[in-house]
This record gives sequence, C-alpha cells and structure tokens, in this order.
Amino acid sequence: MRIINNAHVKRALEVAIAGKHSILIVGNYLNTAAGGNPLPDNAYFVLPCPCGWLSDPVHECNCSIEQTKSHQASYPVCDIKVELVRPTFPDLVSAKIIPVMFPESQRLLEIAYNKLGLTVCDIVSVLSVAVTIQRMEQANNLQSAHIAEAIQYKVLK
Repeated sequence: MRIINNAHVKRALEVAIAGKHSILIVGNYLNTAAGGNPLPDNAYFVLPCPCGWLSDPVHECNCSIEQTKSHQASYPVCDIKVELVRPTFPDLVSAKIIPVMFPESQRLLEIAYNKLGLTVCDIVSVLSVAVTIQRMEQANNLQSAHIAEAIQYKVLK
C-alpha cells in the first residue's frame, strides 16, 4: 500500500499503528500497484459509496442517496476515520510513480489521467505496457507514441 499526497491519512495510520487503534480509510485511491506494505490488521479500507466515485472530481457517482446512506451505515466502527482524495498528476510525478520522460510524453499521460479519469493503478499499467512497446521497438527512450498506444489499450478495455 502506498498513499500518495494524502499526508493526513499517512499520519492517521501512524497514530493507529502506534496506539493499536482501529482505522477506517474511506476512498477510491489506495494504490497497491506502486508498492508499499499491506494495510495493518486493524485498518479497514472502504469505498465511499457502492460505485466508489462519491465526491470524485473526474468520475460521476450514480448511486442514490439511499444507496449511499445504506452503504456507509455498513462501515465498521473504528477509532479513527479518514478520507483519501484523488492525487493530482504532479503528486504522481513527485512520488516517482511517473518516471522521467520527454515533456510531450508526460503531458500525454497527464491528459489521460485527468481527462479519461485513469486511476493510479491504470497509470502504472499504461507505463508498463508503454515500456514493453518501447523495448519491442528497441527505442532508447519512452516516446509519446509508446504512451499513446498503451493508453489506447487501456481505454479499449
């Protein structure tokens, strides 16, 4: 598990671990693809609503108020409750999820993240596929064409 940007969640996890408190993490942005440790036994990760997109700036939540209330009523009772927010693209760069690449390649990836609503796990997957394409073409650098092709495969899921 790796928490990107959400410093308040990192701190709450530290407090929960140190004091052996239970913690409820609400959100849709817990990134396990970027490495890190699993959640401790006293931590629970839940979606904010049945579809997972409540309060998301990119995706639309289609849940009714009744569905959301019922979903949230099923949360376990915990000592600490915190909410994860969607990391910005610059957060992904500073967290080194996005490798150093040509500016036009990075810009293309940023557009896909922001406009297509890709998740952090999606970005990690796109980069992995793009690197495979780069290797197949025996290119020295990751180029915009590699990123674009990899995005195409992700969007066509």
